[in-house]
Amino acid sequence: MGATNDQLAGFIFLIGLVGFGSAYWNKTAPEREAAESWRRDQLLRARKDQLEQEMRSWHHGSVKAWEDKQKYRPAPAGSPHVGGRSDRIDLRPVVLRSGQEIALPDAAQARQVLSSTVTDLVGVLSDEARRYTHLLGTLPGEGRERGEFRKSGGPLGWHEPESGSRLTSAAAELAQQILAWAGARRTLLEAFPPLGDALTAVKAAAFEIDWRLAHPGWDIAYRGAKQLPVLPGEQWLPLLTSLKGALSEAAVWLDTMPPFKPAGPLHPPRDARFTANVSPSAADERLTAFLLERTSRFAALATGRASAQPPDWDLGESLLDGFLTTEVARRFQRVTEGARNVADLSADATTADIRHRLHLAYLALSLNYLMEVSNQMPEYAERSGMGEPRPPVTINGNVGQVNIADTIRFIGANVAAIMARGDDRSAAAIDALTAAIQQEHALPEPQRADLLNGVADISDAAADPSDHRLRTRARNALAAITQAGAVLGATSPIAQAITDWQHVYTNMF
Repeated sequence: MGATNDQLAGFIFLIGLVGFGSAYWNKTAPEREAAESWRRDQLLRARKDQLEQEMRSWHHGSVKAWEDKQKYRPAPAGSPHVGGRSDRIDLRPVVLRSGQEIALPDAAQARQVLSSTVTDLVGVLSDEARRYTHLLGTLPGEGRERGEFRKSGGPLGWHEPESGSRLTSAAAELAQQILAWAGARRTLLEAFPPLGDALTAVKAAAFEIDWRLAHPGWDIAYRGAKQLPVLPGEQWLPLLTSLKGALSEAAVWLDTMPPFKPAGPLHPPRDARFTANVSPSAADERLTAFLLERTSRFAALATGRASAQPPDWDLGESLLDGFLTTEVARRFQRVTEGARNVADLSADATTADIRHRLHLAYLALSLNYLMEVSNQMPEYAERSGMGEPRPPVTINGNVGQVNIADTIRFIGANVAAIMARGDDRSAAAIDALTAAIQQEHALPEPQRADLLNGVADISDAAADPSDHRLRTRARNALAAITQAGAVLGATSPIAQAITDWQHVYTNMF
């Protein structure tokens, strides 16, 4: 009985001890959990610190190394053979309406030079596309190699490394070269419609690779190989395949293009008219001066005695601005289509020889068109109701600089006739306007010559008031001179002469 009581007491004590221990354990649970959490945080912090140190050898985000494109710019397009089949443009003597002789380049030969030069240039670009296709196809390892990458996320900020692929350095460099080549050559081809789209797909495919090289994504990190990004799986393979296919198609497309054909012989319309404020005589003199200067310049350029400068690409289109009939300028633009684009190309877009051939061809075509316009000037003036323009004045000194002394002598002869008729007031008004234009220091010489030509028209009408066409030209000339005076200001000699003699000018016409 006593033993039983001792056992019971021991059991009760054990139960109490367990209860106390359980209560104590439960009471200290928060402290234990806090300690465990602290240990986990410490382990996580240590792992993060370790990973942060490790990630210093990894790269993510944009890649500056691929942002410098200038070093990949291709050499000027061309070869010693481009244009060599037909590079001769003969000169033939032509007499202007002023009686002066010029050497006009042959238009048919110019079109042939333009055609053969562009056609051969297209062949060179096709060969270049084919060469890049071959280089892509012979890259070791198909231009790719294995590499590790990490994706962002997870408690540590970055997941464990995974296997992916990257471009080899050779493949990346080649893709950059192709992108620069396609961009430069596409700009060149755009000068000759419809060739401009030949390399669009190549440029787009190369740009996609370039973009992925420079912007693989902020959620991917990689290391090694000069910061060439590693992408999951084989993501580089379709990009390289697309680029190779675009190059191959471009080469075939360029190969099958028919020979480049410039616009055929186009002639100025015969029924054109001037706008109301244009002096046919002034327009005629400007055109004559241009033809004299540019045919002489053409001969110097063609024989190598001079090198083309930027002003040489002015083919004379602005000389046609005075026509009310816009078809005159539109046909000129068709004849010289592509010239503006070639002029705007960078100096290293083509070899100097190709640029020289293209310039001579376009200049020859423009000169022939403008020569036809010059020959039809009398008809244009008659059709505009302004009578036949005066014969172009003599060109003295530097070719292209009109000697205004001839115009002043012409005005003086008319003034003498007006005075002989007894109309001293009209004669004095014309003399005053002539003197004012000569005295105006703010006028550029070309504009001074134009305004004096206008005074010549006024004097013509005053000398022969019965000719209504001369009166029409005189009114237009007076309006242009009045506008010039208004632009220069009320204190200018021209504006003052207009004001002082306005009542006389009004009664003249």
